[in-house]
Amino acid sequence: MLELITLLVVVRVVLPLAYELGKAYGMKWIEKRFDDNEK
Repeated sequence: MLELITLLVVVRVVLPLAYELGKAYGMKWIEKRFDDNEK
């Protein structure tokens, strides 16, 4: 039972962090692509 609770807590913490990182990285990647296209 404790393992299940720990897993849920880890998921609740890691998912938002991964989402924020992915969003920030995605934005940088998109901006870089647009900059390359305009040159």
